[in-house]
Amino acid sequence: MPTPDETTARRHFALEFFDYLMAAGVKDGRYDAERFCIRFDHGRRMLDLVPIHRLLRDRAPEERRKWAADELPAMVSGGPRLSEWDRIRPLLRPVLRRWTGRLADPEPRIRRPLQPPLDEVVVADLGDGRIDYPAPDRLEQWGVTEDEVFAIARQNLAATVVLTEPAVGADSSIVLTGDYFPVCPVLTDWFAYMTRDFEHRPMVFVPDTRTLILVDSAEDQLAEHYRRAGQIYRDSTDPLSPQGYAPDAQGRLVQHAELARSFAPAHRARRTMISAEYRVLGRWLGQQSAPELARLGTVEPILPLFHRLGRHGLSVAWPEGRAAVLPEADYVSFEYPDGRTMVLPFTLTAELTGLTPVPDILPHVYPTDGRPGPEVMATLERIHENMELFERIGSQRAYSGAEWSQHMREMAGVIRGLPPAEARSMVLAELDRDPAPRADRIDEVIRATADRIGHADAVRLQVGHTTRIGGVSAEFTITWNGYAAGTLTDRDRPGKAEFVAAPGFFAVLGNQHWWACRASADHAALADRWIRLGAGADWPSSVQARAFGVSIAEAFQPSALADLIRLVGVDPATGPAEIGVNSAGEMEVGGASDWALRLDGRPPHDLTMVFAPVRGGRVLDPRDSAAAFAEPGRYREPLWGGGRSLYVAIRIVATSVDGSELPRMVEGIRARAAVATVGAMPLRAQFGVTEPTRRSGHVLLDSIQALDDTADGARNAQRVGAAMARMQEIGAIVHTHHEDGRINVDLSAPMNSALFLINVLTQQVAELTDHTADEVIDDLRAALDETTTPSAVD
Repeated sequence: MPTPDETTARRHFALEFFDYLMAAGVKDGRYDAERFCIRFDHGRRMLDLVPIHRLLRDRAPEERRKWAADELPAMVSGGPRLSEWDRIRPLLRPVLRRWTGRLADPEPRIRRPLQPPLDEVVVADLGDGRIDYPAPDRLEQWGVTEDEVFAIARQNLAATVVLTEPAVGADSSIVLTGDYFPVCPVLTDWFAYMTRDFEHRPMVFVPDTRTLILVDSAEDQLAEHYRRAGQIYRDSTDPLSPQGYAPDAQGRLVQHAELARSFAPAHRARRTMISAEYRVLGRWLGQQSAPELARLGTVEPILPLFHRLGRHGLSVAWPEGRAAVLPEADYVSFEYPDGRTMVLPFTLTAELTGLTPVPDILPHVYPTDGRPGPEVMATLERIHENMELFERIGSQRAYSGAEWSQHMREMAGVIRGLPPAEARSMVLAELDRDPAPRADRIDEVIRATADRIGHADAVRLQVGHTTRIGGVSAEFTITWNGYAAGTLTDRDRPGKAEFVAAPGFFAVLGNQHWWACRASADHAALADRWIRLGAGADWPSSVQARAFGVSIAEAFQPSALADLIRLVGVDPATGPAEIGVNSAGEMEVGGASDWALRLDGRPPHDLTMVFAPVRGGRVLDPRDSAAAFAEPGRYREPLWGGGRSLYVAIRIVATSVDGSELPRMVEGIRARAAVATVGAMPLRAQFGVTEPTRRSGHVLLDSIQALDDTADGARNAQRVGAAMARMQEIGAIVHTHHEDGRINVDLSAPMNSALFLINVLTQQVAELTDHTADEVIDDLRAALDETTTPSAVD
């Protein structure tokens, strides 16, 4: 018989395992002290604590908890133990949880940041609503990496989630509820299927752990959806995010606020989300006993800021005279006693002041012992005085890599009080250039760069060119087999579009400004939806410009670009080309009069730019010298050429990037993009097809069907007359009677419908017969002339 102390120890042990049983999914339980067991399932089953107590009584509480987490679910359900990889693998699923959920985790979980404030977490679905969270140390036991286990979890979910016909509500939204629906948008194929008929960029809301909202609306109609998502977020016991998320050019879901710099509801939702996360984090910090955490204290509040350049943002004030914990924002503000306020980009300020975040905490917090010293503050003030100069890089998020290093060097000159021109000279002096680079060394650099690009799975490029509407630049990733995705930007205009491309395929998702330059009559209808353009992305109408000057999928494949670099940089007959140094200290290699390569002036002289002429939508190489410009060196000028690009300037951003997801993403958009009838524009946009025009077209087609080649001319003339009468009945022919007796007859509807149909047939005949549209029209003219009777001419 156990002693009183042993009885008390057993009771405590039983209470501890009672909690573990509840966590394992047991809904009812009763401790039986006499048998030293816990009975559950209405008394039909029991957990014998005798062997468990014998095994674990001398172990630490942490070890007992881990044992229970691994063994009890299997004991309760008869399912697999977490240690049994072959049995647990098919049960893994991804779910979404908030960043601050990490703070309440009883032990670490397999999780990774997805998009603020969301983590993707791997769980084991044990059935009957029971979920377990494997710890990261399981990965070694299973013999898999973290990336592999996330991929497996997604594959399992993709294999089990049901593809149903989405029920689109009257407000153009699809609402799905269930444990796994919020994470489903990360499944590329599922997301593409569910949004295949969307006319606008899909918008995703995940306000809580059981709700997914997919929205198909133009941006100006999204405010109500933000309101609804925000209400669910505030009312939920398991909220996730009030933000909207949308796919970027690479198909990754990003915060809508990043894509819509001036859409107020998106930025209000972002502020709500970030403020809520920092409030949770602040309460948690206040409860910690560890000195390194307890000393952090209160996190400074996040404040809204409307940037003077027209961008919404979030700001934090760096207080004076006391220690503070700063949240991560877009800007930092310094307030002075005289009422002045200095606002600087957060990342730039952190770089210059040495701010570092506390490790392993999301969202990030940055502890400070007070404001920077006088010397650093003077530097920040000098930067603030010259912010317009520094902001030419774009936004504060663009400060990175080589561009950041170069920018910092230029800024150092301004900080020292030098005028910009002298600062630039100082930068060049600091570049430590090799004044006389050897030609064979440059030849080696060119060949090595070409080889890296030619063997790369994917490369990242920036390409600029000119068109009828002005300069257009593209930034994109392109794979070895021609799959590409990126953005198109009209220089000096607000037009911008995302695009995807593959051999024989090109689609764009442009804003209204982008379409206004190309299809002014229908720019509102075409904006913010994927539009599939014709092969080569050319425009069939002479009054419209190209989406891009060349076929991106064919001209800039890594192998084609590598061949161009070799041909430009090294003439097989004469060896390395002549090398020059421009006014910026960069080296220029001219393999022919109209081509050039540009290399960094500093060793190791990285290849950065390629210039080449364009003719007929094709990038020329030096073997096409007969078709090149008459005057050498004109590739540098922003030339105009009747809507055709005269040159391209290709900046090599990265010679090797991951493009493995591009084919799937591009094919997903190909499946749901609105198809242009002919060429790069829907013909309705080209000809302004109104309702009278559409009706007129049907009357014309009915007349053609009624014509009888065997009937006499009078009967066919009767049928044509009947068609004209029908035109008047439907309002396609409009008569206007003036007081002075004049009568105006408006035939624009039947004329437009005839033009529309002729253009459709001309393009289709051209494609079927392998002729040009001009050749088909010449044949039509000949047929018209051949059938004209003398009486008709008279």
